[in-house]
Formats: sequence, C-alpha cells, structure tokens
Amino acid sequence: MTKAELLREKGGTSSGAPGLPQKAPLLYYLFFCSEAGDFRGFEGLYRDGRNSEGRSGWPRVRLSPLFLKGLRTAPVTIKFVTNTTKESKEDLLERLRRLNFDIYEHEIFTSLTAARNLVLEYEVRPMLLVDDRALAEFKGIAVNNPNAVVIGLAPHRFNYEVLNQAFRLLLNGALLIAIHKARYYKREDGLALGPGPFVSALEYATDTKAIVVGKPEGKFFLEALRGLDCTPEEAIMIGDDCRDDVGGAQSAGMLGILVKTGKYRKEDEGKINPPPYLICDNFPQAVDHILRLLL
Repeated sequence: MTKAELLREKGGTSSGAPGLPQKAPLLYYLFFCSEAGDFRGFEGLYRDGRNSEGRSGWPRVRLSPLFLKGLRTAPVTIKFVTNTTKESKEDLLERLRRLNFDIYEHEIFTSLTAARNLVLEYEVRPMLLVDDRALAEFKGIAVNNPNAVVIGLAPHRFNYEVLNQAFRLLLNGALLIAIHKARYYKREDGLALGPGPFVSALEYATDTKAIVVGKPEGKFFLEALRGLDCTPEEAIMIGDDCRDDVGGAQSAGMLGILVKTGKYRKEDEGKINPPPYLICDNFPQAVDHILRLLL
C-alpha cells in the first residue's frame, strides 16, 4: 500500500481528519493552486480577509506574505500550480510580487508552460486561441501557416469566424491541443464558461480528440514534480476544484485536499471517486493540518 493510500484509509474527509495517526509517513512536498484558477482568490483573501464568496474568512495575517514566509520554515517544498491561460508566468509572478508575496519563478508551473513544451515536442505551428497576455509564453514559436490549434481561455476570440477557422484547420489534419478543459471558472461577477465547452465543440464538429495538457491530466501533475526528487506519494495538492485539482492529483498518486473557497460548490466532494483525502474550509486550515499531523 502506498503512503497516499495508507493516509487516505486512516484519515477522514472533515477538517479534523478523525483517526489520522499523529506519526504519519513523512510528506516532504506541498502543492497548492489558486482558489480561482489564476490566484485571484488567493490575492482577494490577502487584501480583505474574506473568501471569494464574500464571507468572513481567516484573519488576514494568516494569508499575508508573512504566512507564506512562515510556511517556508517547514520541511516542505512549495510549488504553485495553476491552469491559468490568461497571462504568462512572468506576468503572474510580477503581479504576486507586487502584493509582496515571496514567490520565485521556478516555483510556478502553469498549463501554458505545459502547452509550450508540447508544441516544441511535436514541432508544430499553432493557431493560438489564448488571451493576448498569454502570448508571451509562446515567444519564439512559429505560428505562420498553422498545423495545430492551441486553445485556452480567450473569451474575446471565441466568435464564429475564429472558431470556424480552427474548425477548418482541424478538418485538414491539424492537431488540437487544449491547455485545459475546465467547464467554468470564477470571475468577480460570478461563474463563467471556461475553455472546456469550446474544446468539446471543436472535438464534436471535427470528430477529433484533443490532447489536454493542464489539470486534471495526471501528466500535468507529474511534470510539475519533475526536478524535485519527489514521488507523487510524497506530494499533496490543495485546491478548490474537486475534479481538476483534487481528482487530477489523486489520479496521479498524490493526496488531494479540497478547500471550500472560490469555485467550490456544495456537495462537490461527492463528484469524484476516491473522495478527497481531506476537506477544509480554507487554505490555512489545510496547511495547519499538514504541519500538525503529516510532518
């Protein structure tokens, strides 16, 4: 039995995780993602001490840059993994640093990075259906006379003419690469359609299967682990998306902790099998559990 299976068997699905032994197998690596897919939820908690649904959350100090620095004193390695396709990794890093978060570029792994790696591996020329801010991630890649379609979250480009152009490329044998297939994401005005429905429409119209590179694909999580001298059984994923964050991580062999913020909806935890290793009200509660019981 793996470490993850052992802990899942002895743990629980409530914030208290009843039955978990005080001396659990050592877990060295901690993963967490943003609560809104692009760290907006994490920033919002820092700014006003409330979660993205407007309810009072943990005290602001628990989510401040000081909280992150305190986490670094523990024997864990932190990796920020996100499905964001709306901005490059450099822009994301700059935005978080403006908020005084002590984060380094090598600690961020995005689905855009995974998509770029795949484009280079297959040596294709992509039609890029991504946000303008994400184009920098594909700098240096030829896009003339495209023989592939890379699709992320690009609301301003999801119109009939552009999608029809992609449709015709795919009918002529172009490769379809989906940065991810999220059904929806969290905006300030509520939930909104993600790239998944548009990817599925192109798949249906062209009888083509997309190569998906982001969450919840197991390969995405394994790619994020590369270079860390860490097995999946030694990693924990904290996220608010039951399928993409928790389900994907657990399918790769990690432990998954679901937090009830951002995209979370009541009874989401029942949508995956096996269920989350743990369910917490928020990110600090999940980290507290790890530091107290798993190290």
